[in-house]
Amino acid sequence: MSKTTVENLEAVRSEMRRVGVDAVIIPGTDPHQSEYINDHWKVRDWVSGFTGSNGTAVITLDQAALWTDSRYFLQAEEQLQDSGFVMHRENGPNADTKEQWLAEVLGEEALIAIDGRLFSVNQVNALEQFCFNNGFQLATDFSPADRVWTNRPARPQGKAMVHGEEYAGESVQSKLSRVLEAVQHLEGDAIFVTMLDDIAWTLNLRGSDVEFTPVVISYLFISESETVLFVDSAKVTPEVKRHLADAGVKIKEYDDALRYLSNLRQSVNVLIDPNTVSDTFAQAIPVKSFAKSPIPLLKGVKNDTQIAGYRKAMERDGAALVRTFMWVEKMAPTGTITETDVADKSIEERSKMPLYVSESFGMIAGYKEH
Repeated sequence: MSKTTVENLEAVRSEMRRVGVDAVIIPGTDPHQSEYINDHWKVRDWVSGFTGSNGTAVITLDQAALWTDSRYFLQAEEQLQDSGFVMHRENGPNADTKEQWLAEVLGEEALIAIDGRLFSVNQVNALEQFCFNNGFQLATDFSPADRVWTNRPARPQGKAMVHGEEYAGESVQSKLSRVLEAVQHLEGDAIFVTMLDDIAWTLNLRGSDVEFTPVVISYLFISESETVLFVDSAKVTPEVKRHLADAGVKIKEYDDALRYLSNLRQSVNVLIDPNTVSDTFAQAIPVKSFAKSPIPLLKGVKNDTQIAGYRKAMERDGAALVRTFMWVEKMAPTGTITETDVADKSIEERSKMPLYVSESFGMIAGYKEH
């Protein structure tokens, strides 16, 4: 791993030298500000070897550092050995910040670069202020992995699935109407949505694009005159196509979103959430206003169908866990099982239950030194 990551690190530095970049910041997220991401967007993992869900890599021409939180200190120290990266703590004793470090190691008028697709509007605003205060410059269009990650995984092409109204408890038409009403209260004409769970809720869609999270990689534009889902067409089944058409939702290719936004009329004021929408997309929209997206609050209020579904799911999951615990009590005295065996057994028992799709997260099974 270390030999490979050192090579990847040097490949990024070669790109930095080619375009005159002094430092690059690489977060562990995707254009949807997701904590858990698909392999295509794991640029930080690829360049550093660190695989935790939270962590940011910062690379200069002669140093490399990675910040993570206390959940991952041991993991990071192990995975970063001989990688060219030094671990920094973003919380707990001896914590420091990426900004403090950059201010110390960079010279005046240094150029810091990021991929603006991976940073929200507010994050870029904060970086711009930091650069201004320290005499640095900021570029938001640097994505070296697009050129040098030769065996980069493709975006996932798993099929989208309809989440039936018998489970959702509300139609897509009703949700779109409520979202638009909330947007208009915020004096917007439209909203651009990038958070994958918000899109899944709004359109009653599910998918398998991100491990443990049943979402579909996509963007959503909602207005009075047109609602458009931007998604790779290979993911859209005939059933999903009918489901969206019935709700008046058009389908365009995932990569068409930026061009579509840049061509919007000046008369359309698009609401964007500066905490979630990337700076790249925000810059493309001709007329925009900033406000917290109303969708999380709307989907946070559960209807009777959802509440009943949660209760039934907990009953099924509880039964599966009881069977798993019974097996652990029987097998533990034999000394023949490991923590991994326990995790595998929990999946086996859960998969026997009706409506099982996948785990909601990887089991954390710990014992003694593990």
